[in-house]
Amino acid sequence: MLGAVIAAVVEVGGYDPAQVGHATRFYADLGFDSVMIMQLKDRVESRLPQTGSVTVQQILPALRTVGSLAAFLGEWISVGATP
Repeated sequence: MLGAVIAAVVEVGGYDPAQVGHATRFYADLGFDSVMIMQLKDRVESRLPQTGSVTVQQILPALRTVGSLAAFLGEWISVGATP
């Protein structure tokens, strides 16, 4: 899960993969904005199709760090959440 999220973050922002890890913060460290968040959701959905029903509004609270987003998505998938 973490690897898929890191790959999506790297793809959206054009970051060096060495820059992005579990504790990397979306806003403070990577400078993510609303457009990048929408792109990230699309990239995550393409890598992890089982997350397709999650909305941007649902992932916003998890966008503290790369690891917090990966944990949220892992839980989302494991409980079979639906909107």
